[in-house]
Amino acid sequence: MKRMAMALLILSVCWAALADGDVPLLRQSETRNVRLTMCVGTDRVLVRETCEMFLPAGTTEVRFQWTDADIDANTVNLEAVGEATIGGLRRPLGTTNTFAWPVGVKEAGMYEFVASYSVKSIKWSPTYVLVFDPDAGTATLTGKLHLTNSGKLPLRDAHIQVCVGPTGVLDKLERAETGEPLGSYAVMREVSLRPGWQRRVRFMQAKGLSAKLVYRAEPEAHKTTIYKYLQVDMSNLPMPGPLPGGHLEIYESVAGKSIPVLATNLSQSTTGATEIRLRSEPDIIFERKTLKRTKTDVEFDRIGRVSGYDTSEEISAVFRNRLPNTVRLELIERVPGKWEFSAREAPTVKEANAVRWNFDLEPNARQEFVFSIVRHTGTRAD
Repeated sequence: MKRMAMALLILSVCWAALADGDVPLLRQSETRNVRLTMCVGTDRVLVRETCEMFLPAGTTEVRFQWTDADIDANTVNLEAVGEATIGGLRRPLGTTNTFAWPVGVKEAGMYEFVASYSVKSIKWSPTYVLVFDPDAGTATLTGKLHLTNSGKLPLRDAHIQVCVGPTGVLDKLERAETGEPLGSYAVMREVSLRPGWQRRVRFMQAKGLSAKLVYRAEPEAHKTTIYKYLQVDMSNLPMPGPLPGGHLEIYESVAGKSIPVLATNLSQSTTGATEIRLRSEPDIIFERKTLKRTKTDVEFDRIGRVSGYDTSEEISAVFRNRLPNTVRLELIERVPGKWEFSAREAPTVKEANAVRWNFDLEPNARQEFVFSIVRHTGTRAD
């Protein structure tokens, strides 16, 4: 028999023949199954205990008692699994942290019940490890839950599941409290988590994710610094919803060894294509020069003040690769406002406020882009 130090279901069998002064029979139930549900967006953990009891025919009072202050009394609920009728909840006189329900059955026998309640004493936080192989173009993402039991519940062989559905936090908790399946769980193996214990449990692993390295020049934001980005396709993760946000450690697989690259955070909204900035790359040289700048088409208002003009720039962007391998490079030129653009080599993508070139650069190779931007200012931008 598993004894729950924090929460107990107790039978108080009320025989009709007993006199008012008689003491009712008390019997502790056996807890056969404990399930923890952790919902993204809340610090509460829903506990559901499945208990089996012998009930005589007629009405029996079932009590739920707890000693841990972290139990939320407003979430305590009792439901029957089978042919038993549960009456209204009451608080027995002279007791604290005790709820009672009258339970009616037609025949004596063993019956199952589920007691559910929320606690804040079980802390959980996701952590992730991402290992990418730049040669293979793949990555493996592993997610673990760091669990801490700071309460009095002696969890043995508890089933743990993380609710990651798109519905609201309150809706998820209310539906989970009644035992309604949400269809959006990450289910883990059974875990024992005694008071004061900490454990790490893997809740997901995705292998063979498409991953690639991209080196990017973005003069408006970083001037001539080249940054290295890791792009991972997370559209086919073995999860029914977005990943819970948590600490992320990134490693690069080099000659069979995992080399630490970066420690950062993984956003909860991570789905589909995900990009992570790793570090600057000094072995790719980027030089950007303004070859020519002129101001033209100056306009004046009625009192002779300048009201608008165009600024024309001819720009050279040069890349040199000092790495021993071919790299994928991006040049992004962002131009706010109204503008016109021309180039010797057409960009890969032209957007409303930016142009982008995507290209490969071999070791010791050089690549130059020459382009012109005409910016319209004031009345010239109308």
